[in-house]
Amino acid sequence: MKKVLLSLVAAAASAFFASAETVTFDFATPSTWGYEAKAGAGADYTSQKPIVEEPVTIAVDTKTAVTGGGMFRFWFPAKETTAKDFRCSSKGGILGQTLTFSADGNTITEIKFTAAKFALTANVGDLSAWENGTATWTGSATEVVFTTTEANTLNNIIVTYENSGDMREPAGLAWTESSVTVLTTEIADFTAPTLTNPYNVAVTYASDNTEVATVSESGVAALTGAKGSATITATFAGNQTYRAQEVSYTITVKAPIPVNTSSLEKPYTVEEALAIVEDLDGTTLADVYVKGVVGADPTLSASYGNMDYNILDTPTSTSSLLIYRGKYFDGESFNVANQLVEGDEVIVKGSLLSYNGKPQITSNSVLVSLNGSTTPPAIASTEVNSIAETIALADGTPIKVNYPLTVAYVSGDNIFVCDAEGDFIQLYGSNSLKAGDVIPAGWEGSYTVYSGNTPEITFATGALPEATEGIFTPATVAASAISPELVNHVVTVANVDFESATPATKKDFTGTCGETTPNFYNNYTLASVEAGKYNVTGVVVIRTVNSEPVAKIYVTNYVISETDGVEAVEAEDNAAPVEYYNLQGMRVDKPANGIFIRRQGSTTRKVVL
Repeated sequence: MKKVLLSLVAAAASAFFASAETVTFDFATPSTWGYEAKAGAGADYTSQKPIVEEPVTIAVDTKTAVTGGGMFRFWFPAKETTAKDFRCSSKGGILGQTLTFSADGNTITEIKFTAAKFALTANVGDLSAWENGTATWTGSATEVVFTTTEANTLNNIIVTYENSGDMREPAGLAWTESSVTVLTTEIADFTAPTLTNPYNVAVTYASDNTEVATVSESGVAALTGAKGSATITATFAGNQTYRAQEVSYTITVKAPIPVNTSSLEKPYTVEEALAIVEDLDGTTLADVYVKGVVGADPTLSASYGNMDYNILDTPTSTSSLLIYRGKYFDGESFNVANQLVEGDEVIVKGSLLSYNGKPQITSNSVLVSLNGSTTPPAIASTEVNSIAETIALADGTPIKVNYPLTVAYVSGDNIFVCDAEGDFIQLYGSNSLKAGDVIPAGWEGSYTVYSGNTPEITFATGALPEATEGIFTPATVAASAISPELVNHVVTVANVDFESATPATKKDFTGTCGETTPNFYNNYTLASVEAGKYNVTGVVVIRTVNSEPVAKIYVTNYVISETDGVEAVEAEDNAAPVEYYNLQGMRVDKPANGIFIRRQGSTTRKVVL
């Protein structure tokens, strides 16, 4: 009898104890689950069909009608029909999409994610940190809900569950809804989902966030009025007839999308704007007017004509609103740093949003009022008569250039020029200039210090007067003279020896001149030249290496060096006039850019100009 009883107990126990089984989800063939394999990078899907590998089901809920990067999708490399991964990103700040795992009543004990990006939370169990491309959930549940907190790129998923061959019946628990969104203005009319419990099994209820929602012993949820999300869970422990089961739904309470009531005449304060951002729920509110005082350190991007700055309700306020890449009046560019200074009172028109938790008015907002005026103030320009006078000014000073400049080198919008004193500066702006052109005096721009170390004059399109043709001949300097003090100079270093071919791409390289090793960079992607000795022309720039300024030469030209030819002949009359001849023996009145014979009295020598 004892043996019989033990056998019966063992048989009964076998109905409750599981053997482990695994299911793998490989996302290369989404057609397996009824999704069309579309060609093209990033094919989107509005469908929310479940992904099923018996007995495991992944239910997809985007919680939004948005398309593109704000939803779950299979991603295909361009011109391919084999998917690479399963993705969800946060386009437009949209988050909270869910993946719900179930195993037909079986108990899930482990879910292993292999992912290039991973940002999920789980409603039950333990989820490890994402390390070395994997994250693992462990626990014991018939249903696990994962919610996105950021972008996800999932390569595959392995689900382990306990398959006991349990002969007990499913309990059949189900909520009438899997998710509910309630606006704060609709709380009084809220009706909680109800639990389907066909066999009237004993159920316990819990809320994971009682600050948002509580739940009674009978399963009725009540909202507190606070914004946020709460998951309501119904749990059945199981009995001899029915299997254990746990089901849940999520309540999200949020404010309604605000209506823009601001205007130029009645703009929002900074505090009002910040309060609105909290209720935007990842969306953008356009054409908002906000008034405030400019905070410390407005930052000008002269290259793009915009400015980053913060505004406050008062100079001593602790809360501020970022104006990100704002524009000047009428969407025009900011040209000088002092167009906005700390303490200015402004009204800005633009789009409110929260980006990565930072409230801001996003790019391309416009200034509509400055210190009470809705028209831009006139900015007096400082007249300068040389490059030396120019570089002595403060960064961001508007200037009138009252001296001619000769173009030494042009690369796109970057123009390197010199004045009559032999000083150099960089100009930046749209142009059709070429080396040798002379830019007349009498035009306006803004003096800036690019990257903190490069003097520059920026100018608006059409600001430069018409240039006349001229000649620029770079000075030959010793390699040892190349230093940060020569920034923007276009010079030639003679007899540079390259032990190997120079790079044809944008790379650093060096040469030797006696005991000096000048640093070069192929910024303008000149064609490679073979090993040998060259006269190298280029622009002296400053690069920061280990926090220290280092002078480099951006190469503009190579000329084979000829140091063995005509030997110098001692001259007796050093006061004789200088004459130049080309290598064919013809006299040249204005030699430039080449190799010439220089004669002074009885002394002749070969020179490079």
